[in-house]
Amino acid sequence: IITCYNHVGVLHQIITCYNHVGVLHQIITCYNHVGVLHQIITCYNHVGVLHQIITCYNHVGVLHLIITCYNHVGVLHQIITCYNHVGVLHQIITCYNHVGVLHQIITCYNHVGVLHQIITCYNHVGVLHLIITCYNHVGVLHLIITCYNHVGVLHQIITYKLFQPNISVSSSMDGVSGAQQQGFQAFRGSTFSISCSIQPQYPGGSFLLSSSTHNYTQPAVNHSAHFLFPAAEPAHQGSYSCVYHVSAFSQDLSSESRLLSVTVTGVRSDPEPFIIRAVVLPLTQMLVTIGLYFYCKATRGRRPSRQEDIELDYDDLGVPAEEEGAQGAE
Repeated sequence: IITCYNHVGVLHQIITCYNHVGVLHQIITCYNHVGVLHQIITCYNHVGVLHQIITCYNHVGVLHLIITCYNHVGVLHQIITCYNHVGVLHQIITCYNHVGVLHQIITCYNHVGVLHQIITCYNHVGVLHLIITCYNHVGVLHLIITCYNHVGVLHQIITYKLFQPNISVSSSMDGVSGAQQQGFQAFRGSTFSISCSIQPQYPGGSFLLSSSTHNYTQPAVNHSAHFLFPAAEPAHQGSYSCVYHVSAFSQDLSSESRLLSVTVTGVRSDPEPFIIRAVVLPLTQMLVTIGLYFYCKATRGRRPSRQEDIELDYDDLGVPAEEEGAQGAE
């Protein structure tokens, strides 16, 4: 049993060994210059059986490495777990045999802890032999390599996965963009366009805009394509989808978007007649009414009253006003 301290009295190392034959063989525990735990090594055999656990920490005490090995015959043989400098899980390696049977699973993560790769191998004789699964930098499934035999039989499938394309629609009349909408209504004779796009994975490729009645194809430019419909017609109605095609690694890959429903209705009503009915006609009626009012007022101001007309009539007949009154009394 050895216990060490550094020059300022900080615990630095503990070493514990036994045998022959007090059996426990080796526990080493190390600390760095400021007393932060740095390494644990634990080994046994012959025959305290547990054989090797190594645990390492970095200079600030963040877990960095775990190695666990056994046999002969504590059976579990090798688990290696690695972390990066900030403690994010980076790699897990798991191997067994002889005869804990499972033989090798390697799981890798990128620098921010996103799953990057899984390698799975078996035999002899857990049988499944090699599946490699790869993910891209944001954790989306990218590649599957599957091989079997002897004798899991299936021998080699390589599958590349594409992102799902996006489909959107816009109209020059409405100025709307339909990136998220499920349906779009266009007016007959109006202009609209359908756009297809995909996140970059491979250069080139092409887009097929497909419906139940029409198919249109354009090359992918900057991973997108735009299909213009200059005059909407009923024949343009239907459910559209974007299908992206590209060749990569000697394979023809494709991926299809969701469906977008397009309907075409009658000619869009012209707002001008409504403006005439709602504004011009009431304004005209008001102006005519005002004109008639002032005309009638001016005309009535020049005409003599009814009493004056009667007196004038009697004057013309030469009848005195008094006689008029008497005759009226009779």
